[in-house]
Amino acid sequence: MIVLVAIGAAVIVFSAVLTVALGRAAAYADRDMERQRRQELARRERASSTSYAGWSRAQSAIARDPSTTVPSSSRSVGTQRFPVSS
Repeated sequence: MIVLVAIGAAVIVFSAVLTVALGRAAAYADRDMERQRRQELARRERASSTSYAGWSRAQSAIARDPSTTVPSSSRSVGTQRFPVSS
């Protein structure tokens, strides 16, 4: 009976130690990931600030033109290949 209690206590202690170790490893990974993210953002900021200041932000704010154009009126103006009837 004492052996079973000792094994149970060892399993509980092992689980607790493993949980704490995994939590610390995750915290270190989170800290490292945040540091890498800040470095990448700083690198991108330096790269964008050296070329065409503000253009990347301005262009991302401009709405894209539709891929097909729609005539503004039913009549065309200019040289036509074929006769236009009205």
